[in-house]
Amino acid sequence: MKRMLILLAAIAIFAIISPVIVLGECCTANDNGSGTIDYPPDCPFDGALPMMIIDGLPPGSTMELSGPIQNFYNVQNFPGGTLGGEICTFNAEIEWDLVGTGDLIGYHRNITLPLEGEIHIGPRNPGDPVQSFDQDMFRLSGQLFGDPDFDQLFLIAGTDYGLPGPGHATLTQLPSGDFAIDSFFDITYRIDFAGAPGSPLDGLSGSTTHSVRRQTEQTFNIDWCRLQWPRTIEELPGAIVTTYGHLYIGGLTDQTTGTDPHPNVLAQAGYGPNGSDPAGGGWTWIDAVPNPFWNDSGEPNNDEYMADLITPGPGAYDFCYRFSGNCGGFWTYGDLDNGSGDGYQPENAGQMTVISNLCCQAPDNGAGTVDFPPDCPFDGPDPMLIINGLPAGATLEFDGPFENFINVVNTPGGALGGEICTFNAEFSWAVSGTGALAGYTRLIYMPLEGEIHIGPRTLGDPLQAFPARIESLTGDLFGDPDFCTLGVRAGNSFGLPSPGYVTLTELPSGDFAVDSFFDITYEIDFEGCPGSPLDDYAGLTTGTVRRFTCNTYDVAWGKLQWPLTIDGSPGEIETVYGHVFIDGVTTRSTGTDPIPGIVRAQVGYGADGSDPSAGGWTWFEGEANPGWNDGGEPNNDEYQAELILPPLPGDYDFCYRYSGDGGLTWLYADDGGGGSADGYQPENAGQMTVQEEICCIAPDNGAGTIDFPPDCPYLGPDPMMIISGLPAGTTIELAGPMENFFNVVNIPGGTLGGEICTFNAQLTWDLTGTGSLAGFTRHIIMPVEGEIHIGPRTSGDPVQLFPADLFRLTGQVFGDPDFDLLQLTAGTDYGLPSPGHTTLSRLDDGNFAVDSFFDITYQIDFAGAPGSMLDGLSGSTIGTVFRETCPAATEVPDTPADSEIITKLFLAPNRPNPFGQSTRIEYAIPADASGGLVSLRVYDAGGRLIRTLVDTPQPAGFHNTSWDGRDRSGKPVGGGIYFYQLTVGNKKLSGRMVMLK
Repeated sequence: MKRMLILLAAIAIFAIISPVIVLGECCTANDNGSGTIDYPPDCPFDGALPMMIIDGLPPGSTMELSGPIQNFYNVQNFPGGTLGGEICTFNAEIEWDLVGTGDLIGYHRNITLPLEGEIHIGPRNPGDPVQSFDQDMFRLSGQLFGDPDFDQLFLIAGTDYGLPGPGHATLTQLPSGDFAIDSFFDITYRIDFAGAPGSPLDGLSGSTTHSVRRQTEQTFNIDWCRLQWPRTIEELPGAIVTTYGHLYIGGLTDQTTGTDPHPNVLAQAGYGPNGSDPAGGGWTWIDAVPNPFWNDSGEPNNDEYMADLITPGPGAYDFCYRFSGNCGGFWTYGDLDNGSGDGYQPENAGQMTVISNLCCQAPDNGAGTVDFPPDCPFDGPDPMLIINGLPAGATLEFDGPFENFINVVNTPGGALGGEICTFNAEFSWAVSGTGALAGYTRLIYMPLEGEIHIGPRTLGDPLQAFPARIESLTGDLFGDPDFCTLGVRAGNSFGLPSPGYVTLTELPSGDFAVDSFFDITYEIDFEGCPGSPLDDYAGLTTGTVRRFTCNTYDVAWGKLQWPLTIDGSPGEIETVYGHVFIDGVTTRSTGTDPIPGIVRAQVGYGADGSDPSAGGWTWFEGEANPGWNDGGEPNNDEYQAELILPPLPGDYDFCYRYSGDGGLTWLYADDGGGGSADGYQPENAGQMTVQEEICCIAPDNGAGTIDFPPDCPYLGPDPMMIISGLPAGTTIELAGPMENFFNVVNIPGGTLGGEICTFNAQLTWDLTGTGSLAGFTRHIIMPVEGEIHIGPRTSGDPVQLFPADLFRLTGQVFGDPDFDLLQLTAGTDYGLPSPGHTTLSRLDDGNFAVDSFFDITYQIDFAGAPGSMLDGLSGSTIGTVFRETCPAATEVPDTPADSEIITKLFLAPNRPNPFGQSTRIEYAIPADASGGLVSLRVYDAGGRLIRTLVDTPQPAGFHNTSWDGRDRSGKPVGGGIYFYQLTVGNKKLSGRMVMLK
């Protein structure tokens, strides 16, 4: 199974698809104890243009010397100098990557030149949070000795040599007390060289003077930023809400239509008290990352960042984005509307309302309040009762909500000095008998009419709280087979006081959250019908119950039901079941009795032996199992959830947790015989073992990393193609891996700021003709040579992620009986972009697992040989294929041509992937599963069901369907990682897809 580092998904995917090169890290230095730093800092000074050797070389030839001035040591600062501040002496070195052009093309060396230097700087004010001063590279010199190619290689620069090197530096104190450094020099230099005898430079010598800029990693001014989406948040505490912010930095974010990050540019989303200043402290901030799926969206010059906010406790909050272009030294705050363009304004901040429960919402009636009562169920844990008139010890329990309010009219007046609210509604009762009536059950809907009096409320206020009471509530049932008479009365007008209270909280949407209750004193009058179980029974019972709009329940018991053990690979999806008992809820019927938003169930996993209530676990939302019907546990309900196995191999615990208050509190349930009855015990948790099928392993090269590329096949689902130059409707498919890598050499440099990796390999092709070439088949091995450029990697790290680019790939077949010419060209250097990405993960034995891919754009030129099937045909075809070391694990049917002898379940990778509008999924049903139920479902990265694409019996054979990127309600989903799972009987296959938005 392909390794999926889900927690790093946003960063990893961005690295995959972004063409931006990030060359370095933020330059910071410690306070030296005097409120400033020792200068220069030990940070690389680099630049886009190389130093050059030109004079003394053949016409049209140059030697480019790229690389930073770095590794500063022996730094000493003392007063004086030409700028009236300080003299700063140092030693350092310059790391040169030498590349020849013209007659010297192919010449390539890495040279480290030791340096000594002196910088003069202007006055600075130690202790100031921002210190800005002029500087001058007064003297810089270095010489190479004993080199095989250079008898002489000498560099001088600086004003003292008549080679001016002016510059400027800005030190910005960070919250940590360290300083961020933004520094540059415009260095005029002279390089003198003489080639060594017998070297490629033999007989050449000269002196070149030129200028380059060398600077620490750049800092930026934030030209504009904005909180993009959402504008409002209405959630319970602990909810995760993805937020987006937009940023414009001239010269950076407008480089491409995607995101253009820089290590010095930071983004954060945050929230704080309503109406407060985010720059004044007291806010909570969460780091944001570039949105890997951003692609212009009508704002080609802006970039989009994303962050997950976790909603705090109940209350009203502002939220916004902030961006820094100097490592967090200064922040620019962006609200909605014009963002930072007109300054941050609290009234334009995002509005976040977090309330204890969102179970009842009602619209503004146009007067800044709601029509009362709202159309929300009023429910409670205790049933109404009939006791009087029944045999001793027997009761009839009437359990269920007061709901379905219609014909609501509010008029001024009433006993509480506010309004009179009239309405129609109903009691939805699940009736059950006890004692002599045990086993008696009914569902009854009692129509009601009523009148509620409420106290004064202040229309338009965001918080409206007022007393209420039921003045009258009446209902009668007619024509019932068991009750010849069944009437209910409640309210003050009947001498049955039923006081209550109401709180309305305005939400950012303009609707109101309604938290309301009544302590209802009622009387139920009944008479049983002849021939019914209630024959000869009659009586009048009075009682009191509380009914809420937002009732909460105590979870009495829960259990992890099945499975109790899971063995699988990263990213696989497992359906997990749990049982729960809530008195008065799960007892209402033998099926499931969900109360959305109030009763919740989740399955989760965490470290082996850990406490799930202590944090650090990953949770997936469950839903009531619609197929549950008693199962021998008539008082319990069953929930199910899709658990996505974690991305890293290892042993984990898993369990269920249940809440009766919308997630404010949880009961944790293991799989022990008593479930939660004896408390959660790690030794009784479900046991999950995640084992990774490692498809590509490479040895440590002694430097804490590997020689790249590894000697592993790069495979893919789609063949390369020859189309152009063939008869209409005809193709030649060239299927097979790129493999058998040798002569692998890695050297610093390249377009991605890391290394250049050269190699030889081969393409092992099975050629198959279609159309008029049907029947044409060949096996051909094409030798290739190539060059890959990779980004920086941190040798020694257990996980190393870096972008890669197939810069150059060429190959040709000679002397073939069918092809006079068969030539392949690929790679960015030929205008055939082939980006990729690699993840190295250290294994226990010290080797590395390699997950690597390229999207290869290729060109195949061919000409048929005389007398062959291709005689007279020639052409050039350009196409793109995906090649990876670890293809997705799918079981391939044995004989695709004949569905009757397909012996294994098959799920193909979705195509295209990534995709924008829609993607196609193909699968095959084996003969032994013909006619069985087939399910194909789409889940998000949190394990939530997004869409069911197939849920029906299907015959053996090949099938396909498409997903249009919409959820079950038909709404478009956001960009990101999604999983699709094919289930046939007890067999499951799954795949991963990426939707671009």
